[in-house]
Amino acid sequence: MIVLRIQAGELRNALKDLIKLAEKPRRILAAAAGSLQDCLQQHFKSRAGEGNKLGGKSTGFWSKISDSVVVPDALQTDRQATVVIGAPEFAQKYFGGQIVAKNVPWLTIPMHPDAHGRRASVLEQELGVKLFVVTLKRDFRSFLGAKVDGELTLFYRLKTEVNQLPDPRALPEPSVMDRAVSEGAEIQFREEILQIQRN
Repeated sequence: MIVLRIQAGELRNALKDLIKLAEKPRRILAAAAGSLQDCLQQHFKSRAGEGNKLGGKSTGFWSKISDSVVVPDALQTDRQATVVIGAPEFAQKYFGGQIVAKNVPWLTIPMHPDAHGRRASVLEQELGVKLFVVTLKRDFRSFLGAKVDGELTLFYRLKTEVNQLPDPRALPEPSVMDRAVSEGAEIQFREEILQIQRN
């Protein structure tokens, strides 16, 4: 028979160290936040590779969002960790909402691959065309178009406002984010335990 005894004093000391760790979990929370930051950045980078609906040149939107994800030291405490998506345009993608023309009569909504990610004035310069307003009499819809190789090409739909729906894939699935947080915290917790054992 083999008997293994656990001494109360040794266990008490280890438990005291764990209680201290539980009372001040800042490093564990910071590790969880760092893991969530990585998860978000990977998600946004994968979205960058999807291309856009019009098939036009990438504007780098998702790469910009990825680059804006930070874990600011000033916002980390023993009670919470904070991850910030700093690009202001992400809120529109996530929540959706109304966009209204300000300081101009129309919003120019791209409808041609060459128009994607370009202001109308930039498109005119780059393509060497002169854009003009085209209004359909039957329903009064307006467009910006140009003659390209003798043909009328419509580049933008003109609207005074649009209501953008939220993008359901703006963030990773909650289960993916939860797993990233748990894994980051668990790895750091194990590291903290090893640190206690070494001391």
